[in-house]
Amino acid sequence: MSTRLVLHSERFSPTGGASSAGIRNQLGRPRLELLTVIARETVQNSWDARLPGEGRIRFSIGARTLDRRQRHVLMRNIFPEVPKEGLELARVLESPNIAVLDITDRGTSGLGGPTRADVVTDDRRDFVNFFRNIGQPPERLLGGGTFGFGKAVLYIASAARTILVYTRCRTGKSIESRLMAAALGDQFTDGRWKQRPFTGRHWWGRMARDVVEPLTGRHADELAALLGMQPFRGNETGTDIMVISPRFEDRSPEQAMNFIAETIAWNFWPRMVPAGAGQRAIEFAVSVDGMPVSLPDPASSPPLHGFVKALQSVHAVSKGGTPVAGWSVAEIRCERPRQHLGWLCLGRVAFQRRSEKDDATRSDTALQGHAHHVALMRQPQFVVKYLEGQESPIPAAEWMGVFLTNPEVDRAFATAEPPTHDDWAPRILERSAEKTFVNVALTRIRDAMRDFMTPPQTEVTEGAVLPLGHLATELAGIIASDRGPGAGIEPRPEPTRSRPGGGGSPRGRRPHIDILPGHRLVVVDGARAVVVELDVVPATGSTGTRLTVRAAVATQDGSAVEIDPPLHAPRPEIIQWQGPGNRNIPGMATIEVPADGTERWAVTVKIPDNTVVSVGISGEAVTA
Repeated sequence: MSTRLVLHSERFSPTGGASSAGIRNQLGRPRLELLTVIARETVQNSWDARLPGEGRIRFSIGARTLDRRQRHVLMRNIFPEVPKEGLELARVLESPNIAVLDITDRGTSGLGGPTRADVVTDDRRDFVNFFRNIGQPPERLLGGGTFGFGKAVLYIASAARTILVYTRCRTGKSIESRLMAAALGDQFTDGRWKQRPFTGRHWWGRMARDVVEPLTGRHADELAALLGMQPFRGNETGTDIMVISPRFEDRSPEQAMNFIAETIAWNFWPRMVPAGAGQRAIEFAVSVDGMPVSLPDPASSPPLHGFVKALQSVHAVSKGGTPVAGWSVAEIRCERPRQHLGWLCLGRVAFQRRSEKDDATRSDTALQGHAHHVALMRQPQFVVKYLEGQESPIPAAEWMGVFLTNPEVDRAFATAEPPTHDDWAPRILERSAEKTFVNVALTRIRDAMRDFMTPPQTEVTEGAVLPLGHLATELAGIIASDRGPGAGIEPRPEPTRSRPGGGGSPRGRRPHIDILPGHRLVVVDGARAVVVELDVVPATGSTGTRLTVRAAVATQDGSAVEIDPPLHAPRPEIIQWQGPGNRNIPGMATIEVPADGTERWAVTVKIPDNTVVSVGISGEAVTA
């Protein structure tokens, strides 16, 4: 193929301009690792470019080494001329093995709009905002990005500070392919131009009226295919970005892609689980030399599965429904000015882990040890950060939560994010109301996290109040959030309905048992215990109700609930029953209560040290 791109290096204008070093520095010094920033920024850019009405977007990222032919095309057709100063591209191209990182999206609009920054248009300006302009905010409401500086990470991620972009977009009623390369080197002075300084920004494309333009149409498609970039099907639109000689920070390509796979799961799990029509909002794929890398399934991977339940609860409550059993959702509000800021959900799960990843493949956003965090997120539903709280002292339990902003104030939280979108910093806000919203939200969230770990004192008749100072060693002895290992108070079975006509004996019917929320942790004779309250509605025609309590203990690693634990293992102990009129019955598994109508009963169960217990209560009708 004879098509060759032309190099254009930008000179400073008489009125100045942005140097390449200034552009690279706009990203600041992220607290996150480079690979994490790459994943977060590129996924957010793809999300902002999603097509209206599309059910999902597809996002893939893969590392590969160019074969001999692809390397030849890169050197001869894409970079036939390279800057002699301030850029490592020439050295990279001389390497016998050229590695690239392919970042691809589909179901997106591609880099459309005008290709020149001095053209006025009412349409989206994605191409010039990506290649030409600096610091442009997104043009979509409730988008993931804000400042437009995140694209600098693509150049920083390249040892050559060079990228190649192949995109397909709509221009009017037609579809156009575009291909152009760009680099951010160091500013320099070229004596051939009478010592005029250059910014260090470079583009490779075709020259038109003294401006470098992208290669378009069939020629762009052919060059991209020769380089092994992902082809477009039919009228499909989207973007492929090739990072030349990616920096993997002392990781092998395999380690780097496993790191990115885990990073995607920890930052974008809300978009990886089915929602609405049962379809994932983003379909992710990660690969090394064409071989797929497995991605964690958030719905079944601890502790992400707990965060998934929290977000599901937020969605349900925000639409007028009820949260997942065992999870509580509260609205976070500001009083002055009065404004609903978002929803916060908190809950507990049993601690259970598979084997830990090694340091080279473990994402720096993954939580190690027990989860004790709230995932902060805006309306795009990407995790901004995991806000840390007080860790649960019980090895068998961990807790987590989700805060999701109200769409009405989402922009305030977006503006409070630094260029890397990994925090909310109200101090950078200028508008007082927006600063108040973010400050109040963070304060309310932290207060709720603290209250969740330190519930108020409660009094019981047969036992001491559990002192707040001891909660650090006593809390989470019972969990009411999961239906599996380490589960807590079990729901009552549905009562058996009598057949139409009113016949049948009490043997064919069952009493109605309602286990009430708000189980109390207490100390009885120096031992931890939980008080479970229940309402008993006797079966019609019965003379009483036989109540049976079943207490189980979860093993310390949270992997099982043991009704019959091993010999000499600690067991939950039933201390006493309490009924109406101060009726006290010493601890036993089964008691009979008379059919006096609806009555409130309570059972106190001792909790063995370092365990989580599950308490189930059943009822059986008693006849004369």
